[in-house]
Amino acid sequence: MLTATPGAGAGSADDAARRAELVREFGPDIASQPDVVERLAGLSKAFSVSALELVTRWESHILDPRFRRSREGQTRAAGADTVPTDDDIEWLRRSLKEEADRRYNQLMGSKSSSGSSGSSRRDNTSTSQVFDANSIQQLAAAALEGRSLGGTRRGKVRVRGAESTQPELSSPLRPQSSSFSANTATAALVTPGRVEPIPSTPSASSLAFDKRLNAGKIEETLNENVPLKLGSSWATPSAVDLAIPLGQQMSGYRYMFDRASDRGDLIDMHIEDLSRVLEIYMRVETSEDPRSMDVDDEEPPEEFGDDISGHDFQWKLLQAPAAPHQEKFYTAGRICCEDPSEGTKLTYDSIMLEPCRSLGGGMRVKLSVQELLERGAGFALFPGQVIGVEGTNPSGRLLLATRIFLPPRQKIPDSSIRRILRLYTQPDAESSEARPVNVLVAAGPFSFGEDQLYQPLEEFVKVVEKEKPDVVILLGPFVEKCNRLLGATPSGVQGGSTENIFRNILRPLFERILRARNGIKLVLVPSTRSRESEWVGYPQPPIAAGLNESEQRRRRALFGLDFVGTSGASLSRVYLLPNPVQLAINEVVITLSNADTLTHIGGEECAKNPSARPPGAGPDRMSRLFSHVLSQRHLYPLSPPSLGTPEAPFCLDFERAYTGAIALRAHPDILVVPSLLRQVAKVVDGCVCVNPGQLVRGSRSDGPGMFARLCIHPLDPVALRAELERARAEANPKKRKAAGTSDDGHGGAEEEVEAEEDVYTAHFVSTRCRVEIQRI
Repeated sequence: MLTATPGAGAGSADDAARRAELVREFGPDIASQPDVVERLAGLSKAFSVSALELVTRWESHILDPRFRRSREGQTRAAGADTVPTDDDIEWLRRSLKEEADRRYNQLMGSKSSSGSSGSSRRDNTSTSQVFDANSIQQLAAAALEGRSLGGTRRGKVRVRGAESTQPELSSPLRPQSSSFSANTATAALVTPGRVEPIPSTPSASSLAFDKRLNAGKIEETLNENVPLKLGSSWATPSAVDLAIPLGQQMSGYRYMFDRASDRGDLIDMHIEDLSRVLEIYMRVETSEDPRSMDVDDEEPPEEFGDDISGHDFQWKLLQAPAAPHQEKFYTAGRICCEDPSEGTKLTYDSIMLEPCRSLGGGMRVKLSVQELLERGAGFALFPGQVIGVEGTNPSGRLLLATRIFLPPRQKIPDSSIRRILRLYTQPDAESSEARPVNVLVAAGPFSFGEDQLYQPLEEFVKVVEKEKPDVVILLGPFVEKCNRLLGATPSGVQGGSTENIFRNILRPLFERILRARNGIKLVLVPSTRSRESEWVGYPQPPIAAGLNESEQRRRRALFGLDFVGTSGASLSRVYLLPNPVQLAINEVVITLSNADTLTHIGGEECAKNPSARPPGAGPDRMSRLFSHVLSQRHLYPLSPPSLGTPEAPFCLDFERAYTGAIALRAHPDILVVPSLLRQVAKVVDGCVCVNPGQLVRGSRSDGPGMFARLCIHPLDPVALRAELERARAEANPKKRKAAGTSDDGHGGAEEEVEAEEDVYTAHFVSTRCRVEIQRI
């Protein structure tokens, strides 16, 4: 008589539910082929994958152009595109097994070849050992201490970044022990096709972080003459007004709906807009009349009377570059590479110039810079850059450049003197001295790529609690895509999923920042390298954004960020902002762009004789890269965009990139662009440009990094009041007569009323902002 095995009913119920899920995901056609359902159910169970993942893998396989080309001329059975065939199931099995092997090798750090691994499996099989909870704990301790347990073979493996010695395990699909129990302190265990939970043991990078050298060292200082006055010097916070201009990417959007023709139209509009600016600027620069246009004026001079944004704009100076010109002429267009294939870098002999359609029909012409090289005049060009050119084109096929023009900078922002005085006047303050505004800026990643302990962010929060700044800006990634332990940890152990990490680890740190001082403001900006945003293209909406308000509320609750909208105090102190974002802290205009634009432009730039300081460029490479962003009036002017690296892939959304989402609205006072390049703080064209570095450095996110500290002193209130009084004295008083007559019969008295008009002043932030870049 057969007896029922305990748990058999539950297993049967699980198998039935798995089959029902497969039918639901693959469609009703698969229900008529129970053998296919059974084989797919076996794969789902063996490799611990859901039916949704199986159908996603299968669809991507049959839609792959390489697969379709390999099947050209072959007849597929009816329904083969709705039901997996035997070949498709075999491909799924191989791909799942390869992924399981790859994940195992990454965890265990195995460097053995397939042949040696096969022999080791045979050796280990003959000396297999059964483990229990106690022996598993001993095994984990031995692995961390670099010793072995008696009776087991020793092999070099990498355990979370450190070279350790531990017993070699058998095949990733054949565990040595059939059943055992383990707790969160155990070592990594492998079950068929699935990676088991990894403990929250400190990685080698975390252990080295505690012993790091030069902690707290100031690596870079801008404006050392400006005194550093931290927020901890005052018992009450400084008055801070943080404003977000309209028209930024504050909500989610649907992407991948643009067409190639639409992209061409958007790029042409961008070329034409900057070419019109160059037309006005070059008319003055090349005129024999010694007039000069103030580069602070974005609008054209009155003597030209042109509207650069109107449809009736006329080209009076610039001409088509591809037309023959025996004499010197002027033109403008976008820099392109002669060889459009991927991976081809721009060189000085492969430069093409593409005008806008209204100027030259979009017809490209080769650009020669040989004369510039012979004269020793430097230049710095990159694909996508819009420039003006002076030169000749005798044949119509080669443009010989003799001079290069860059677009002038945008209008420098200014503010009302009355508003500035109101912002910095604090009647209840303990002193009448105007206080500076202190800002701390840190860019992710915030945890090492081999764990989820967030030690660097913990240290940064301690700095916040000590210095008590007025504004804290955190730029993602908060949960990095290349974190090698993400998803390998169960929820509640050490984060696990992205949502659990936000709720269990990051939210408590955010709350500590808010408690550091009453009135402190916290700004969170996503990154294209992060897992917390569904929008991986640049620009990005804020963290936990959605296509509608209900979805946004749901996602905020899922990430543990619902406190942003539930408390009135928190609502005004926590800002979930898009990437990029242009905001104002009091009167200071700050632009944050969390894409590595500097590295991407630097990798494609063609710069010759940079010591000659090309037009608009700074004396060093970093200043030159920042000047490209400012002169092009675009936070990502490189076109075609870079694809990034495997560790930091990059994707540009063309529709929003060229419709204002990442265009500079005004010349910023402060520009912050985190980059893998050297951390730096420079004044470029009147703008304080800052690369704060990253809190965790390295391509594998395995080294301690840096953050930036900004101390922005207010404008001198005494000088502002004097300027206001001077403007009042110079203004012509307006007179008006009072209507009617008085009670004593006298005529109406004449009253003198002074016209109260706003007086504006530039911000001069580059002379009153101290920037320090400090090691964590």
